[in-house]
Amino acid sequence: MNSTKDSIRNIIKRSLRNLKTNVTLNEIEATREFKEVRAEIEDFLFSQVEKIMVTELVEQAVLLTRKADTNPQIQFLIERELNNIKPSRFLIDIVVNLLARAEQIAGQDAVDTLIAGTKYTIKNSQYIRDRVNNLFPQLNTTTAKQISEELENARGGFLTIEETIQYVLEKQREMIKNRSQIIAENEVAQVAGATQNEVYRKSGVTVLKWVTSRDERVCPICQPLDNKVININGTWVGGKGIIGKYPPLHISCRCFVVPEERNGSQVWTGQ
Repeated sequence: MNSTKDSIRNIIKRSLRNLKTNVTLNEIEATREFKEVRAEIEDFLFSQVEKIMVTELVEQAVLLTRKADTNPQIQFLIERELNNIKPSRFLIDIVVNLLARAEQIAGQDAVDTLIAGTKYTIKNSQYIRDRVNNLFPQLNTTTAKQISEELENARGGFLTIEETIQYVLEKQREMIKNRSQIIAENEVAQVAGATQNEVYRKSGVTVLKWVTSRDERVCPICQPLDNKVININGTWVGGKGIIGKYPPLHISCRCFVVPEERNGSQVWTGQ
């Protein structure tokens, strides 16, 4: 079975080389694995964040509203109080571990591009934990603002506390699935881009080339960058003046970079 699988891999690799494309087999496999990690983060955020954070935020916000119903600054007070609610270490650790898997996939993909058969050793870098630690306060702030606005809309409806909680929760559920998807996609892409850039830079790559998906969905931001090359320490400047050190430059970006020039043969493997 393994020999058959290896034969198929070699055939596909030769075919792709013959077509002279920038797509490689390991990139195809990495894309599939990235989608799996994104789906896990999305499902986790949708279920756990709604269950642990949003429900708690809504219940506390409704009680605050009832206690200070005549206070003209209630919306400000609610947002301030809700922003003091911190996510548990459990929530943070789960997302860190999922993003660490994305780092492993991206690191291995970059190493394979430089030298096949060498294993990337995950660092579980501070970069990931810093991103997650910053993610939840942002998520909390956005959610708190939305909840306070929805409560303001519900105040004139003469609802009971229980009815108000259900009203706001239903409104939140309409948005949290979309937000979970966007957050998962963006966080995985950011970790992947940072990891691959680090592998290339520490492996002596000096010049990178930007590659778009080259189809009708390529956006005005990335289209001007296709096939462009820059020094690895430089900054990509896309359409509309959007800049970045590596892809993605925006939500749902499907671009990637490939090494164009390199000094030496040593490959950094994350150790």
